[in-house]
Amino acid sequence: MKTVHLISGGDAGGARTHVLRLLGELNKTGQAQLLCLGGGVLPDDARERGIPCETLTGGFFAQLRAAKQYIRSGGFNLVRCHGSRANLTAALLRPSLGVPVVSTVHSDHRLDYLHRPAARLVYGTLNALALRKMDALVCVSGAMREKYAARNFRRGRLFSVYNGADMDAPRSKMRREDFLAAHGIPAVPGDILAGTAARFDAVKDLSTMLRGFAAAAKEEPQLRLLLAGAGAEEEMLRALAKELGVSDRVHFTGWLDDTEALYASLDICLLTSLSETFPYALTDAAKYRVPVIATAVGGVPELVENGVHGLLIAPGDTAALASDILTLSRDPALREKLGTALRDRTAKEFSLSAMALREKEICRAVLSPRRELVIAGAYGCCNRGDELMLENLLRDGRAAAPECAVTVLSHRPKETARRFDVDSLYYLNVPAIRRRMKSARALVFGGGNLLQDATSRRSLVYYLVLLRKGKQSGCRTLLHGAGLGPLSPRGWAKCTAALNECADTIVFRERESLASARKHGINAPELILGADGAAETSVSAAPR
Repeated sequence: MKTVHLISGGDAGGARTHVLRLLGELNKTGQAQLLCLGGGVLPDDARERGIPCETLTGGFFAQLRAAKQYIRSGGFNLVRCHGSRANLTAALLRPSLGVPVVSTVHSDHRLDYLHRPAARLVYGTLNALALRKMDALVCVSGAMREKYAARNFRRGRLFSVYNGADMDAPRSKMRREDFLAAHGIPAVPGDILAGTAARFDAVKDLSTMLRGFAAAAKEEPQLRLLLAGAGAEEEMLRALAKELGVSDRVHFTGWLDDTEALYASLDICLLTSLSETFPYALTDAAKYRVPVIATAVGGVPELVENGVHGLLIAPGDTAALASDILTLSRDPALREKLGTALRDRTAKEFSLSAMALREKEICRAVLSPRRELVIAGAYGCCNRGDELMLENLLRDGRAAAPECAVTVLSHRPKETARRFDVDSLYYLNVPAIRRRMKSARALVFGGGNLLQDATSRRSLVYYLVLLRKGKQSGCRTLLHGAGLGPLSPRGWAKCTAALNECADTIVFRERESLASARKHGINAPELILGADGAAETSVSAAPR
């Protein structure tokens, strides 16, 4: 597997950190290439870490032509892109590359140009269109994946990954006093340092951080706030600190390429973003056992359980922020407890090696041919037994073939998609079903007496037609946990013909149905006696 990662050379946010750490880990055992669109700090940082990196110069269209030539001549299996500029480039090149193109969603693209209407109209719109052209999206956190699923991106093409922390990397050896002195900040014994590293952008809502800090500082004279970063809102933030009367206790360090010494110096890490995926500010703080106060947005609650690994507040809640800052500033034992718990959870569940492993799994899934699985049955009819059969079938199917993207045919597709985390189509949307089956590995009939004509002949006709269309589309066909009948003589004749011609495997849920199938001459498919799908399932017989 040979992958190229596209990103703007000037990227200075979480995407930059993600790419550098991910590629550094991947290149220990594999081959991943970085292609930077334009110069900047990123290419230099990559080369310092030993990451293979090429930089494209010139204007946008010159870079577009150069990127096309580089990717096609490099023999890459997969193109990964990070950020709006890379997304647009990859989307435009996708038809001519002949390989999958996958974007990593590092932030909610609808909020990337907050309070910048012109940029949002142009760049935001282009990025939104580009994302729709991707073969898959990798969302940084499960919460962000759910957000994009709610926007009608196909769930089977949405993956989640978490920013990994290298908890075993060497810790900063710079003393707190030296770090403060390097940035002209007075080191006063007993001071409590709160702070963060962030882009000074509207989505980070640093004005709420300043207001909350100012309210707490009125009651705790030893509090200081360190803000590391740069961006469009810096002048406004400096003016606000002065307006709030805390400019002598708020310190702007400028942009830090290496934030290790910052987090090693903090007593409390703050995060007040309106939207996040899975912020490095928290995992980097965790390395130094620094407790966090953060807004409960995006993937933050997936790392921080309130009161266990840190303290969570609602976005924009200045009073809650001030209260929590005071709580931690006055309780060293609580700071130690929360910081240690955060460190332990990060090391166990969100390591750099886990991120790299997940990246490889995603790449294999995207490159897997015909990884779609279509499941048909009486779903979305508020029948508890049918829903339980589907739940069990999905559980076992995902264990047997985790790379599969599942589409369930349902009477209530939106409800089914949300409840079972699958793609779902209305069961009578014939054109969409046929398109989906053309790319599917298998068509599975998910249990129950679907093939019967006692209650309705239309039901029998529907499932037999679906079976034939699935076979014509190149799907392997499986009837799982099936029961046959009751059927009229004419119904048996139709079933026998269709199953012998189009079914590959039938797993019966009881001996009577198996015996009836043999009695009526159903012998072409593989016939297996299984269990009632509502009680248990085993899809080991499912075609792989």
